[in-house]
Amino acid sequence: MINLDFLRHNHDRYGHQAAIYDICHDDNESYVYTCDGNGWIVRWSSDHHLTDGQLIAKCDTSVFCMVIVGDRLIAGDMHGYINVIDTVNLLIIKRILAHRKGVYNIISTDTQIITCGADGTVKIWDKESLALLIDSQISSTPVRSLMCAGGHIYAGDGLGYLFCLSAKAQPILSVKAHDKTIFSIVNHNNTIYTGGRDALLKSWNIDTLQSIAVISAHWFTINKILSIDQHIYTLSRDKRVRLWNGDNGLLQSSIDFVDGGHIRSVNSGISLSSKQQLWTVGDDKMLKVWDLN
Repeated sequence: MINLDFLRHNHDRYGHQAAIYDICHDDNESYVYTCDGNGWIVRWSSDHHLTDGQLIAKCDTSVFCMVIVGDRLIAGDMHGYINVIDTVNLLIIKRILAHRKGVYNIISTDTQIITCGADGTVKIWDKESLALLIDSQISSTPVRSLMCAGGHIYAGDGLGYLFCLSAKAQPILSVKAHDKTIFSIVNHNNTIYTGGRDALLKSWNIDTLQSIAVISAHWFTINKILSIDQHIYTLSRDKRVRLWNGDNGLLQSSIDFVDGGHIRSVNSGISLSSKQQLWTVGDDKMLKVWDLN
C-alpha cells in the first residue's frame, strides 16, 4: 500500500513567468536558486518565513542547468553558453561559449566543472579560472546527463546510451541502457540509477554497467532522479513525484496534483538536509516545498 505520509506538502512559491528547468542550493543551504525558460535566475531564502524570490540575473535565452561554486553561480543556456554570475554583486561577470547549441547539464567536483551539451561532447573546466581543460566527443547525439562517482564520469545521451568515462572524459564502457534519451543519472549506495524518456527506472552495476533491475516507474519521461537517505525519488513529465525504497525497489509514495503536487511536468528537485525538505520545480512555473518524513 502506498503511504502518502512520506511526503507532506509544506508550501508553494511563485514568481517565475516561464517553465522552471533547474534548481540548486548554496553550500550552507541558506539560499535556493531556480532558472527558467525566460532566462531568469531567481534566489529564494530557505527560511519559510521569507517566501518572496529575488531576480538576480537575466540571461539572453532559456537556462537549463546550474551549479553553485562559492559566490559564483554557473548557468548553462540554450545557446550553448555558460554564464558566470556573481551572487554577491548580482552581476553576470563572464559568458563562455561552451557547446554548440544547448548546455544540458553542469556538475562540479573539488577542482573541476564538467558540462555536456547538444553537440555530443563532455567538457572539463578548471573550477577557479574556467579555462577549458578537456573537450571529449563521446556521442553523435546530445549528451543530456552527467554524474561523477569513484573517479569516473557517467554520462547519458539522446540515443539512450550510458557511458562510463575516465577522469579525462575518455570512454571506458558503454551500454544501450534506455530506448531513448537518458535525462538523469544518480549513484545510490554504489549502484547507478538511470531514467529517461522511456519512463523506466533502471539500476546498474557501477563497475561493469551490467543491468540489475528495471522498474516501469512513470507514465511519461523521468526528468530527474534524486538519492535521499535510503530512498530514490523520481520526478516526471507525468506530473508525479514518486518515492522508491532504495533496498527493494518498491514504490513507497506517489504524489500528483490531487495531493498538492505539480499540475504540469516536474523538471527538477533538490533536498535540503538541514530542513529535511524536498524542493521541486516544473513547467507550471511553481516552486514546491515538501517535508520529508
